[in-house]
Amino acid sequence: MPRNSKLSCSFETQEKIADSLKELMMVKQFEKISVHDIAENCNIHRQTFYYHFNDKYELLDWIVDRELVEPFLKGFSLDDVYDRIECIFASMKKNHLFYQNALKINVSDLSRYINKLANVQMFSLINNLREQRGMNREDTNDILLSSGFICYGMAGIVLTWVESGMKDAPAVMAQRIRDVIQSVKKIAEERKDKE
Repeated sequence: MPRNSKLSCSFETQEKIADSLKELMMVKQFEKISVHDIAENCNIHRQTFYYHFNDKYELLDWIVDRELVEPFLKGFSLDDVYDRIECIFASMKKNHLFYQNALKINVSDLSRYINKLANVQMFSLINNLREQRGMNREDTNDILLSSGFICYGMAGIVLTWVESGMKDAPAVMAQRIRDVIQSVKKIAEERKDKE
């Protein structure tokens, strides 16, 4: 859908502001970066920053959403879920200094944020699957419990990977998540067979 010129300029400005924060985070801790620093680095007025974002934390959320969440969800299909997970790891590795610095903000807050995003998306995915496969509510509750476990585990895997310097390749990390999901799926199927 084509954007009008005002929206296009707005998006371009948001991108410019985001690039400024990412650039600054290559050399400076997030806590030490001010809105003034971000605005000055990309040659805009502070008021322009505040027109687009409430504060630098909202900007950080916007960046994570644009780089990690949106690409994962756009055109989502179970057929390519592991490729999408690998793309998340690849994007984070490409911008490793930014994500390592972002992790230093507050690990528990970042972990809760990642879990919240993952659970919201997983819930939506599960509802779609339930409708497509004609599953009843009881099955959905079991799946929601499993998905919460998977999301929490995935967040832990991502955070540990970032904290350890992102040494493993994105493909290796995606395979680990695939293995975890397959193990949980196998346990769930075995449990279902016993009932």
